[in-house]
Amino acid sequence: MAGAVIGSAEAIERLTVRELELLGAKMAPWEAWLLTRSLRTLPMRMARHQANALAVARYLEGHEAVRKARYPGLDSHPQRSLIRRQMRGTSGLLSFELATTDLAAIRAFVDALRIFQIGVSWGGHESLVYAPAISYLKEQTPEAFARMGIALGDIRLSIGLEEPADLIADLERAFGILRASELSARTTDDTTPSETPRGSDPHRGKIR
Repeated sequence: MAGAVIGSAEAIERLTVRELELLGAKMAPWEAWLLTRSLRTLPMRMARHQANALAVARYLEGHEAVRKARYPGLDSHPQRSLIRRQMRGTSGLLSFELATTDLAAIRAFVDALRIFQIGVSWGGHESLVYAPAISYLKEQTPEAFARMGIALGDIRLSIGLEEPADLIADLERAFGILRASELSARTTDDTTPSETPRGSDPHRGKIR
C-alpha cells in the first residue's frame, strides 16, 4: 500500500517531528516498483472488476432466492441519479440479501461456493465472499446484530477478474445447495414425531 500525506505546513511539521523517525519518509524500492507496475494496468483491471460486478448484480437482482441486491451500477439503486453525476465507475464491490434467515442454510450457501473464497478484504484479482451473520453472531446477540442494521441474510461480494459466467455459475450452484438445505430443514421439522401428552390414549381416534 502507498499514499501521500497532504495538509497544512503545521500538520506536516508535526508528522515530520513525531512520526518520520518511526515510519520513514519513503517506500522501499521493491514495493515502489510493484506499485508502479500495478498502476500501469489499474484502469483495465478496474474496468473488468466493474463489468463483472454489474453482470453478477443483474443476475442476483432477478434471482428468486435474493430479497435485495445492492450495487451502485444497478438502475434500481435509490441514488442512481446521484451516482451518474458524481462517479465514473462503480467498482467491484456489492452486497445482497438472501431471502432466508436460516443460519444453517446461509452457511451452506457460502460453503458451497468454489470460485468465491471466504475473505473480509476486497480489491484483489480473486472474488471473495463474506457473510457477516456467520462471524458476528459468534460474538453478538441477535438483538445487537439487528441494531447494527445488518440482516441475517446479508452477503458481501468482492468481484474479481474471473469470467463473469463462471462466477454466476458458482453462485447458481450455491443457490441449489441453499434450496436443498432449506428443504431438508423443513422435511426434518415435518417428520419429527410429536410427544403424546401425559394421560392421553395414544390409540384414541386410530383403527385398532
